Formats: sequence, structure tokens, C-alpha cells
Amino acid sequence: MRRGIVAAATSLALFASSAFAQENDRGLYVGGGFGAFDVQVDDVDDADEAISRIDDDDNSWKIFVGWRLNRYFAFELNYIDFGETTGTTASGSSGDYSVELSGLQPAIYGILPLGPVEL
Repeated sequence: MRRGIVAAATSLALFASSAFAQENDRGLYVGGGFGAFDVQVDDVDDADEAISRIDDDDNSWKIFVGWRLNRYFAFELNYIDFGETTGTTASGSSGDYSVELSGLQPAIYGILPLGPVEL
């Protein structure tokens, strides 16, 4: 259920952002996003036999800033935080574990205007 709500909110945000994109053919833009993150790790070779499977989920979010050069190209930098999953047991283990994933993502976008929407 939670993923359905997140997917609907994300779709609405993407639709709204594409509607406003027609007004801004160039310049600075900022934004953010929210979603769900699911981690499944099977057969972790470097952990020997201590952990054989981790399966958990958390909320994720991102913020971004970009510069639109013209109607067809933009540069963007995203910071994405996929959340943290923690627990006291994993299959094959009786110890504590923690998984945290986040990072920067630089991007160059090619934009194809198609009337009221853009790809």
C-alpha cells in the first residue's frame, strides 16, 4: 500500500514538473523527491558464511539542482539518500547489521519537447 501511495505521488510530481518545464526554457532549477528503497542481498561472498541474506526497506529521498542551457539540454547534480536498514539478525547470522546507501549523481540531460510534455 505504501509503495502505491509513493508511486502515485511521484507520478503526480513528475506530471506537475513537466507542465512547469515549458515556462522555463533556460536557467537554474531546484527540486526534490521522495520514494521507497528496498534492499535484498543474497550470498554475500566477502562476509563468508556470517550473512547469507539481507532483506529490508526504508524511505528514500533526493534533492537536486540543475542548469538548463536551452530547450534541449540541461546539467544536473543530485544527492540521493536511499535510507538505512538495520537489524539484529540476518539469515545465516545472529549479529547486528546496518546498510546505508547515499551518493552524488551528476547528469547531462537531452530534452525532447513534445507539445505540453517533455521526454
